[in-house]
Amino acid sequence: MRLYLIIGAVVACVVSIVVAGDWMYDAGATSERLVCQSNESERLRTALAEVSRMQKQVRDDDTKHAKDLAKVSTDYQEQLLNEKTINARRVADIRNGTLKLRQPPSIKPNGDSGVTPPGAGTARCDGEAEGEFSIETSERLYGYAEEADEVVLQLTACQAVIDADRRIEGGVDE
Repeated sequence: MRLYLIIGAVVACVVSIVVAGDWMYDAGATSERLVCQSNESERLRTALAEVSRMQKQVRDDDTKHAKDLAKVSTDYQEQLLNEKTINARRVADIRNGTLKLRQPPSIKPNGDSGVTPPGAGTARCDGEAEGEFSIETSERLYGYAEEADEVVLQLTACQAVIDADRRIEGGVDE
């Protein structure tokens, strides 16, 4: 019977060693898993913070870009309105006769240089009436000038839009 007791004690020791080893293995694996998960969670938190920061930066850049484009549009519309007002006033002055366009003396139709010797001709501070453009021609010339001014304003606005786009794409803040 003693032999059974010794065998029982040995079997109990072996079983307890196996159970303890299994428990320790599980505890070690769990501990290792917790460390890995903790490290992974920290990396994910850091990445999430970076993504959030970058998203905020993009939103801020988009907002600034939209404001820049709105300012370009507002400035363009204001300048265009001012230019149209000035040109309308000039055309009205042409029609009233208070503004007259004259050909420069160097391009008179007869090829004369327009320079007269001292004392020759009549003394007029406005020049000769024959060098004046007609009202229709003057209006047409100011119409061409107005179109050219509008093109300049459009190109200036386009360049401002391109500059704003380049600041956003290049990440350059001025």
